[in-house]
Amino acid sequence: MSPPNPFAHPVSAIPVYIATVPRLATKALLAQVTRIKISHDLSHLKRFRATATVDDELDMLLCPVDALNKHDLEQLISFPVREEFVPRDPAYVDSQYLAASLLWPLKNPPRIVEIKDIQYIKHYIQKLSVTCKTTLIVDPKSQELISSSIDSRDEHPLHHSIMNAISAVAETERIRRGGNHNQPFKPGNNYLCSGLDVFTTFEPCVMCSMALVHSRISRLFYLRSQAEGGIESAYYIHGRRELNHKFMSFRWVGGI
Repeated sequence: MSPPNPFAHPVSAIPVYIATVPRLATKALLAQVTRIKISHDLSHLKRFRATATVDDELDMLLCPVDALNKHDLEQLISFPVREEFVPRDPAYVDSQYLAASLLWPLKNPPRIVEIKDIQYIKHYIQKLSVTCKTTLIVDPKSQELISSSIDSRDEHPLHHSIMNAISAVAETERIRRGGNHNQPFKPGNNYLCSGLDVFTTFEPCVMCSMALVHSRISRLFYLRSQAEGGIESAYYIHGRRELNHKFMSFRWVGGI
């Protein structure tokens, strides 16, 4: 049985502790509550929410209720604490964002493709081969092609085009380092494909989808879905709650 689509499920909520605090006290309180160890990532939520009546006070999101005893928390911050529900997960589509925002403010609306990106995306979509499985990895900021690979499973069963393209990025990084594996990555780029876009002919399989997660890509664009694919067709690996990275995925439906 395939897992549920995270882009279609309703908003789920998690209980947290909230306190109404003076604006002038927020900096000191932040220093205290950020030291609390929490079991669930709430980084998609804003820390503060405006109150309905008092301008010089804010509602402050403190921590999930399983992180600390309520009495101990009140002793720590010296303010009364109450329990509320906030969105458990980031919003992936507009409908989720609107529903989640009714519970608590989110940091960012869903990431979408901007109009100015369409020509860039179409340019690389048109470079994909429709006769063989092809993958392109591109830097969206410079629109520079980083690597290009085709499927070569006739040589090795793991040589899918996506795996080959990621390997090509790794080889480029190895050359840049001059063979020195202790040399750090470029500043701000701690993973092979962090911030990069991937264009590929077919929806990735499960193995390739997980490779894209581990490489920390930004967006995936592909031409054709396939049965038991790792994205929209079966497993939705790009948006799974239990994985530590998510990326946006789009199937191109325009002409090429």
